[in-house]
Amino acid sequence: GIDCLALGRPAAALGHLERCRAIARTIRAGPQEFHCILDLAAAHAEQGDDSNAERLHDEAIEHARARGDRAQEAAALVARGGLLSRRERVPAARSDFEAALGIIRDLQDTSAEDRLWTAAPSVEVEAAAWLAIVSGGDPADALAALSRCRDSDGPQVSFLMWRATGDRAHLSKAKQMLDDLIAANPPEYRESMLTAVRLHREIAAAWAAQGGAAG
Repeated sequence: GIDCLALGRPAAALGHLERCRAIARTIRAGPQEFHCILDLAAAHAEQGDDSNAERLHDEAIEHARARGDRAQEAAALVARGGLLSRRERVPAARSDFEAALGIIRDLQDTSAEDRLWTAAPSVEVEAAAWLAIVSGGDPADALAALSRCRDSDGPQVSFLMWRATGDRAHLSKAKQMLDDLIAANPPEYRESMLTAVRLHREIAAAWAAQGGAAG
């Protein structure tokens, strides 16, 4: 399912993820079911179905809360906040990012910190970067979070850091990671990866707008 999303095939991803969720529920694998729910939300969002995407984000948050998994709750809050931000529901998005950061800070003050990094290693960076973006504020918290992040691989973090800071180095890193991702997959998926994946479209458009060569 995740591979289908990255390849720009959200409809195919939905089928795989629904089956994955059914299996996880049957064997009572709560953390795995949570990830399926969150990925299903992403697949619906890629298809422009924001209503179902938001419903699934809500479900993911409640799923994490019911299991007492605050790290996954924070990750789901950031994911929902990103969707709400793109829908220009800024106050609600800001509330989600602030709630996620509150959970993260609590976890960092306890022995549960390792669970945070295992569940979502870049969640603090994403929450802080998004908060700077929607508030138009100082990205210092995002930069500090980035310095603490043990695993910030992936173009999303770098792209959010560029949006938060305006530092072109972050955009350049995001574009390089996108290029590497495309190069690592079969050529027949190049077009769909660049046109059917929102994050990839946004990185490519930002790079072109900044004077970079088209990817």
